[in-house]
Amino acid sequence: MSTSNPPRVTATVWTILSVVFLVATVVLFFADIGGWGYALMFFSLILFIVGVIVAIMYGSRAGKLTKLISPGGHLVHWIYAPEEWKEYAEEEFITQKAYNKILFIIIAVIALVCGIVVLIATRNEAGMWVMLSMLALIAVIGFVAWFTSWYNYRLNMSSPGEAYLGSEGIYLGRQLHLWNMHGAFLKSADYIEGNVRLLEFKYLAPARYGLQEYSVRVPVPRGKEKQAAELVTKLQKMLDKEADK
Repeated sequence: MSTSNPPRVTATVWTILSVVFLVATVVLFFADIGGWGYALMFFSLILFIVGVIVAIMYGSRAGKLTKLISPGGHLVHWIYAPEEWKEYAEEEFITQKAYNKILFIIIAVIALVCGIVVLIATRNEAGMWVMLSMLALIAVIGFVAWFTSWYNYRLNMSSPGEAYLGSEGIYLGRQLHLWNMHGAFLKSADYIEGNVRLLEFKYLAPARYGLQEYSVRVPVPRGKEKQAAELVTKLQKMLDKEADK
């Protein structure tokens, strides 16, 4: 099965945009337009710098993906039957929707309590604005919780039923997960029995306020249970070796 490389497409698009922004910056620098021209030049320069950074980041991811899907670059390559992939997509949708619902309720309760406390404490227009801001935040979080579940479900349903599993990352459908770059590392690998047999990988990656945990659930094709268990054992041994260093 031929596999596309979405990060390569993204890197190419941002490379082209970077060239466009660079040309715009140079043209505006030499053009005698006036004050607003310098503002546009500065804006174009910022976009050029951002474009270069994004192109480099996605170019790096594209290289990792190319290596992962190349012969010898992965430990396991699974292709799923259509009914297996559909079953996984629906099970994953239910799981993620339930998780997002719990998360939304927790955030909504905290935001609502904060808004009420400020409103009671101040009893003025500022307190009312804080309360309205909390209500707006709840609405935004609710939309994000619904959208992410729906978007991931649609992405899975429109993606090929295919998975590449390696020691440094996973390419599942059209989603790439890497734990060997930018300070990320694999935390655990487990075999889960359920309605759909799964391999669950948890890894940590740098975020705004420290390390954030990500979870990837990979369905095990029928007849590949032994191979899946062997893969988990192999990765767990690698983790144990890293922990002993």
